[in-house]
Amino acid sequence: MFWSSVIYYPILVLIFGGIGTLAIFVLGHIWIHKLENTFSTKDIVIGCILASLSFAAIGLVFILRKVYRALGYVDYFYCPNCDVVDNEDEGWCPLCKSALHDKASFILIFGKDQQRIANNVGLKASKEGWLAPGMPAQADNKS
Repeated sequence: MFWSSVIYYPILVLIFGGIGTLAIFVLGHIWIHKLENTFSTKDIVIGCILASLSFAAIGLVFILRKVYRALGYVDYFYCPNCDVVDNEDEGWCPLCKSALHDKASFILIFGKDQQRIANNVGLKASKEGWLAPGMPAQADNKS
């Protein structure tokens, strides 16, 4: 997600900046006529475009910051023997069916680019364990 955000950020700034510039010229024509007494038309157009692009860039930074802060760590039960994450918090390993007592922090990764980034910083991927239909409940396990 990080690299796709970096790639699409300038494109989104141009799109939202263009929409903002259009809104300024369509809805703010009264203010533009008042400014023509003080500034030239060329200065007003350049100023409106720069202001619109600046607001779009700042707004997108805040949105991306909010998205990345939401990708925080989540605590799940973890079976070190099977290297499996119990993402449903059932309290038992989906593979070996042993009771799990310890939790560890994990981040969810979507896509190959995020997996490469995680590998570059030294994070190791674990398997996810979902409760498959027909699997015995925790009471049926021998701990």
